[in-house]
Amino acid sequence: DEAAMVERLASEFGEIPVASGLQTNGGLIEILTSPSGSWSIIVGAPGGPVCLVSSGGDWQASPAAVPGRGA
Repeated sequence: DEAAMVERLASEFGEIPVASGLQTNGGLIEILTSPSGSWSIIVGAPGGPVCLVSSGGDWQASPAAVPGRGA
């Protein structure tokens, strides 16, 4: 489940959720990052499994875009 996956990524890599969203099918997508720069993306199907779909290093957060000023 999602909570177990998040706990495992936190304990093994120090990653915490920094962003999430709902897919059009109702599934959850979540991005987790750590202070060391590691990152993971997990996806959960509605009523189904949660899967690690990608992970890596050198995560760089982008500043939030200001509405009306472009990205």
